[in-house]
Amino acid sequence: MGRALLALNAGLLIGSSTLRASDSVTSRLKNIKIKRRAGEIYLEQYPEENDFDDLVYKIFKEDMQSMERSSEKKITDRLCEAIRLDFENGNVINLMRWRLSRTEGRYFAMQTLIATNLSH
Repeated sequence: MGRALLALNAGLLIGSSTLRASDSVTSRLKNIKIKRRAGEIYLEQYPEENDFDDLVYKIFKEDMQSMERSSEKKITDRLCEAIRLDFENGNVINLMRWRLSRTEGRYFAMQTLIATNLSH
């Protein structure tokens, strides 16, 4: 599983799991744009985290090679658990008037890095 698949398997989960089948394509694109902008802002606020592999490790506590061998369920479970623990431990950030777990911010940043690399 490559980097893009890791991010897709991990989620389109955060923020988009609430999208219903009836949501319009325009609405989905808007949400994707908002998440990408959130990732850009996160990276502006935390420039030291502008490294895909480092973000993977900080989110999943495993390196990229280990995560590439993980099942979709394992990736999703790890992501959800990390978010839950962030809120329990007060590891939260303010981003675009949202209160997010640090893991969510990192996840948005990870998706933004992938999208940026794919568009070049």
